[in-house]
Amino acid sequence: MNRNYLVDLDLIEVIKDRLVSVYDPKEIYLFGSYAWGKPTDESDIDLLVIVGMSDDKPYRRAIKGLKALRDLKMPEDILVYTVDEFSQLSDDVSTLCYKIKHEGIKLYESV
Repeated sequence: MNRNYLVDLDLIEVIKDRLVSVYDPKEIYLFGSYAWGKPTDESDIDLLVIVGMSDDKPYRRAIKGLKALRDLKMPEDILVYTVDEFSQLSDDVSTLCYKIKHEGIKLYESV
């Protein structure tokens, strides 16, 4: 199925700005084929958002971001972890968070 979803840097910037406005995050990373591979028209945009604190489960946190990007009509995966969760997960070399921390592209970092 050809979806023609290859994106450019301007769209990545729009996505980043929307996620910043929704989450007030500490950091945002781009990972997956757009960060460390060769994206195709079948690729989705993979993003990791790190927030200060949240009582919600990680999958529930992602819903806000998905809603903010819905009108872009492109496939994306959003992971949302707290600073503590990401810190713990990214120390374990067997986790995706470790790979994202070391090989992902940091799109945003709060000052």
